[in-house]
Amino acid sequence: MFRVFSLALVLVLTGLCCCSTHPTGSSATPSPVAITPSGSPTGTPLLPTPSIDALALQGDGSLARVSTVSVTGQPFDRAIRAESLGGAPETWSVQIGTKLTGSIIYRDVLLVSFYLRAVTPRGETGEAQTELALELAREPWTKIVAQAATAGGEWVRFDIPCEARGSFAAGETQVVLRLGYAPQTIEIGGVEIQNFGRHRLLTDLPRTRLTYRGRDPNASWRAAAADRIEQIRMSNLEITVEDARGAPLEGAKVSLEMTRHAFMFGTAINGRYVAAEGTDPDRARYLAEAAQLFNTVVLENELKWQPLAGDWGDGFSMEVAHEAVRWAKGNGLDVRGHVLVWPGWKNLPARLRRLDGDRERLRKEVRDHVRELAAAMRGELVDWDVINEPWDNHDLLDLVGREEMVTWFRDARAADPDARLFINDYGILSGGGGNSAHRDSYEGYIRYLLEQKAPVGGIGIQGHFGSALTSPGEMLTILDRFGALGPPIVITEYDIVIDDEALAGDFTRDFLTVLFSHPRVEGFLMWGFWDARHWKDNAAMFRRDWSLKPAGKAYQDLVLRDWWTRVEGQSGPGGTFQTRGILGSYRVTAQHGGEKKTAAFELDRSGARVTVRLDPRK
Repeated sequence: MFRVFSLALVLVLTGLCCCSTHPTGSSATPSPVAITPSGSPTGTPLLPTPSIDALALQGDGSLARVSTVSVTGQPFDRAIRAESLGGAPETWSVQIGTKLTGSIIYRDVLLVSFYLRAVTPRGETGEAQTELALELAREPWTKIVAQAATAGGEWVRFDIPCEARGSFAAGETQVVLRLGYAPQTIEIGGVEIQNFGRHRLLTDLPRTRLTYRGRDPNASWRAAAADRIEQIRMSNLEITVEDARGAPLEGAKVSLEMTRHAFMFGTAINGRYVAAEGTDPDRARYLAEAAQLFNTVVLENELKWQPLAGDWGDGFSMEVAHEAVRWAKGNGLDVRGHVLVWPGWKNLPARLRRLDGDRERLRKEVRDHVRELAAAMRGELVDWDVINEPWDNHDLLDLVGREEMVTWFRDARAADPDARLFINDYGILSGGGGNSAHRDSYEGYIRYLLEQKAPVGGIGIQGHFGSALTSPGEMLTILDRFGALGPPIVITEYDIVIDDEALAGDFTRDFLTVLFSHPRVEGFLMWGFWDARHWKDNAAMFRRDWSLKPAGKAYQDLVLRDWWTRVEGQSGPGGTFQTRGILGSYRVTAQHGGEKKTAAFELDRSGARVTVRLDPRK
């Protein structure tokens, strides 16, 4: 596996560990809490004693300073003090770690424990963070478990039980704690790994409850978010009911209902599955749910260059892509395009690698692709991701220069004048708040494109989350930062890959609330909605049997209930009925006596005034 995605995601991505977590209650304190059963479980230690002496600095030593300090009042008398200096390209760019002294057999039950406290928190959060990973000590760095951890100024114990899904010899695996964060100072102590073989159950072992700051139902950010939603996502509307002569009708029954959100709520879809023929009942359900729950879709893979070039085998073609788009548009769904240029060798057609010594030929090949694909989809798409993930996909940019990005945007605009053009990247909202090299780099790319007058129509921010859950307050700060650049923001790829479904539900609810409350955000797309057709087999909404997950319920409760206007009433003096509604498309029905009339209209931020004339001749 390429080490591309935030390691906070690895816990479930690799499927090698079955870790148990419990949701928090309503406590305002977000610190994790260990639940310890009667008796102290003991197993075979997998680390030397004392482990503090075995943990050594790994990676770029210029990014952190590490020392040993004395500790009192804890089960250990020494700890590692680690100062993160900032500027790390990735969280794993610098870390402390050591190899395990014992072997691990498939299905062994393990307990990983450590203590953490913040000496100097990052930013204004009052907390600092790390991430523990138990992994293969060489490529491909296969994960047994990875879990993010945050703590304030007091020591917090983290207990992580898991079941191994592979076998490893002594010395073949390592435990590491990441240090590649924004400036902070932490202390780490009491690192232990015990192997219980198959003699204990996961439920027998202590466990730490994952959470995030701001999860509490009474958290202060919620009231402010509700106020912003009222201001930016709702507007006044007035319905006037008249008789056939144009005279106002008092006492007419008025029924008002949204038919579509103005805000983009969408999902990635498997275009080949959509375009397939047959009587698969799951496919029928898949299509029905997609059409009912969303107003926008994006083809997950069918417009990527690699599969279209044949690198992924059969099944990908422009015919399949067009068929999937026809289905979507036929069901009233808008379609985003993903992606014109993913500028890293690992995400480009293999044949292009042979041109790395011929920059002019390479430049022409890329430009031809942008123009041809954008022209082939002209008029079919509302958005195009022109450039994807330049943070760690920059091979093309290194060869042809970043000024070529401007050319790609201009070529795409010439080929498809109506589609909004986006740059898109991951790791911006995930992984905690503060500054990071990744966020700084992305802002730099966007500023450069805007300074060069590239036709950038939107900023795409992915939303792939694992155990490192960014707090609502921190996400709002990050959105403020990128919103200030000018173009609107769309969250292009949301998923949350953790085992705790209740936590995933709460976070999805709060993430959506943050986005809907931010004035620069115009859309949200999941990267799949059903486990059986999801790139991580862990979708936010539906399990394989189509049962609804808490995250799916949170989405439906907000998008289709709380933020979906349905109103009934009567026209008053002057024949008017007044209310407020969520911005979007509407259908209004007025009835008086034996006459009934329905009309459609749009509600935008300027409001709407609609007249319904009950004229039997019309």
